[in-house]
Amino acid sequence: MLSVSAEVYHPNQLFRSETGRTITATNSESDRVGAAQGGARRSRREIVFTIIRWLAPTAIGVGLVLRFRQSLAEVVWPTFSLILVAELCVVSLILNILVSALKFWLLYRRLGMPIPFREVFFLDLSAASASIILPAKSEMFFMAAYLTRRGYCSFLQAVGTTVYHLVTSLLAVFFLLAIFAPLVIPLSAGLGLVGAVAILAIFFLAPAAVRNFGPRRFRGDAAGLPRGSIQIWLFLLSLGCAAATPVLLALLFHALKIDARWPAIVFHGNFVELLSQLPVAIAGAGIREASVLYLFRGTASPGDLLVCGAIITGVSRLLPAAIGLLFVRRITAVIVGGSKEDRARADQAK
Repeated sequence: MLSVSAEVYHPNQLFRSETGRTITATNSESDRVGAAQGGARRSRREIVFTIIRWLAPTAIGVGLVLRFRQSLAEVVWPTFSLILVAELCVVSLILNILVSALKFWLLYRRLGMPIPFREVFFLDLSAASASIILPAKSEMFFMAAYLTRRGYCSFLQAVGTTVYHLVTSLLAVFFLLAIFAPLVIPLSAGLGLVGAVAILAIFFLAPAAVRNFGPRRFRGDAAGLPRGSIQIWLFLLSLGCAAATPVLLALLFHALKIDARWPAIVFHGNFVELLSQLPVAIAGAGIREASVLYLFRGTASPGDLLVCGAIITGVSRLLPAAIGLLFVRRITAVIVGGSKEDRARADQAK
């Protein structure tokens, strides 16, 4: 039996009809010229957008370093030991990659995908590398393309699983913000509790609502959305992902002897992570440092806070991205040309 993921498409092939007949492009000369001009305009826009995304956070980071360079020199080397750096790296990899990969794996198994956890873990690391150049968590669709190419599921199922992962992680962040907001800012405890309950209701009831009342064309794929006890595990894993930045901040503040209350660390830490996901910076660099500097102002010197923001960017984004480079070539090769197993099955089918 032929597999969709095993098909090799000709460069001129646009799509396949229901009867399997290949339909190719036969554009006129004017169409090709128009397409080339449109592609050139898109390329220029992409180049300008990429330059802005690189320059804006870089300018912020350089400006902060120049502003507090003497404080940085007094803080960095005397304070940080190899043991502390190792602790930060291990905690970051566990909460940012391992917990996230486990969440993805549970979702894939719920859909009946026979994918091993090791493959999901390497795929998540590769997505971390892609996040350096792709904005606003769009690197997760890199994972969807890989799953589709490998034949584990349809593209709609892969994208739906990715969106579910992102939305539930975001709901966990808002849940922690609602719980800890009354302890940090002037907000009534009742209002924070109502917000937390509303978020829990969305988390646990939204999948059932989509299955029963969503658009009919999506109900078949929505049948694979989590239900029952697995939702509790997914909620706990989502909280683990949301706890990454607050835990790293707590470790750094302890090392630097910064006196900050733990409710403030959890609340502001999640707010820092939320701001760092805005599609205006590479891996949140510059945005994360400026957010830590502003939200925790008055608790420590600017140099200390700038160090904390920079180290969190390094261990939570750049470290996984660097490790993911070991696997990104293999993942990209599968997306572009299919895996060796897929090509072998295609050759046998011929």
